[in-house]
Amino acid sequence: MPLRRALVCLLCLASLALPASAVTLRVCVDQMVHLPIMTPDLGGTVGMLVKMAAAEVGVELAVAPAPLGRCVENLKAGHVDAFPYAPYLPDSLPFLGYPVAKNGEVDPARAVAVLRNRVFRLKSGKVQWDGQRFSGQSMPVLATFGAVLVVDKLKAMKVNFDDNGKSTEANLRKLMAGRGDLVIAMETDGKRLLSQAEFGKAIEMLPASFSEAPYFLGISQRFIAKNPGLAEALWRAIGQIRQSPAYAVMEQQLIAEAAKAAKE
Repeated sequence: MPLRRALVCLLCLASLALPASAVTLRVCVDQMVHLPIMTPDLGGTVGMLVKMAAAEVGVELAVAPAPLGRCVENLKAGHVDAFPYAPYLPDSLPFLGYPVAKNGEVDPARAVAVLRNRVFRLKSGKVQWDGQRFSGQSMPVLATFGAVLVVDKLKAMKVNFDDNGKSTEANLRKLMAGRGDLVIAMETDGKRLLSQAEFGKAIEMLPASFSEAPYFLGISQRFIAKNPGLAEALWRAIGQIRQSPAYAVMEQQLIAEAAKAAKE
């Protein structure tokens, strides 16, 4: 039986085993596709990891796709309970919880992934990024609306930026139209788009990363207060599954499928 079909069967069997009173976790998912990490229906490597952890713990998932910025607002307002890949941001702690280690620090062993944001520019561009600072910038750096980690860092650097773009693709088009010097985006998104001739012939990814950080299943403080044991159980299951050989095989298969689809 193919790996994908076997995993789907396991998830189906797990869902049948859920008790009638199973708690529902309302997960807001970015409506944009971020292969191989995430899709709006909670697919991809991170989506499958969250599904597997929920099935193991006995939590039902209700998926609510929305623009990234709206997911943040919905979490603050209590309309949803979680976001599947949230970077640790101290400013988010009033409304979003993360797994914490015994030393009181956020626990990277229970992250859903370690993700990098990279810097993209026109091949004819002259603006530089050395991993610490930009040089030669005359137009805004383009970031995606709702990408809080990126925006917070740009603010701290006192860099002129524009975060009105709804997606990496939209920002790459703005870059090609001369409306910015650089684009900062998830490495996986940027590489996928650069594999398309339209973008790959004009845009390059600079060598130094803009950021690299663990990302977590962020769970609302409201949900944690009502279900503290479940939140901990979900994070624990994520850490265990992510280290398992079965997940490693599945992750590599999903990455390969995404790379193949991007070239077609």
